[in-house]
Amino acid sequence: GGVGVGGERGRGGELMEEPVVRHPTQEPPVVGHMVIRAPIGTVCDYVTRPKTWPGWYPITVGVESKVDRPALPGDEWREEVKLPLWSGYFYWEALERNRPHTFRYHGYAEKKGFMPKLSSGGRATINYTFCEVGGGTLFQRVLEYSSPNWLMVVFDKLMFHNAVIGASTDALLNVKKNLEAKVAEK
Repeated sequence: GGVGVGGERGRGGELMEEPVVRHPTQEPPVVGHMVIRAPIGTVCDYVTRPKTWPGWYPITVGVESKVDRPALPGDEWREEVKLPLWSGYFYWEALERNRPHTFRYHGYAEKKGFMPKLSSGGRATINYTFCEVGGGTLFQRVLEYSSPNWLMVVFDKLMFHNAVIGASTDALLNVKKNLEAKVAEK
């Protein structure tokens, strides 16, 4: 199975025919999907356990969480992130989990270092869906986010959005590699 990541796809991964009307600081969603040769529950539990993220999401430097298990609604954690020209924290909260089919969480960004107030406050919601497909699992990840101000909208258009798409592509490939190797060991 190949990887697919793009910026103008609908929630189900279909190409969108009509332009989407968004708030001016709402960025295009980042949609990615990957078929992984592993059981659906294994894939779901792996990617919904925040402490595994540094092992597969390339921009995640670390995760602080009170629990070391797949996240449940109400769980909160802090993710440290490093992107080109931006580093900081995302504070996340799990909103819903329907194991092994869906998981949704949301949060906000807090920049560290140079001019933190200018680029903090962006908000994001991430939705995961999992479907059994011929001998494996189709994992889809949809990131919807908004920039905190017009300057960050410009920065997003020039650099950030493409960096996020690249990181999302690499993340899906890493999940596939990690879980398929784990399944092969058994």
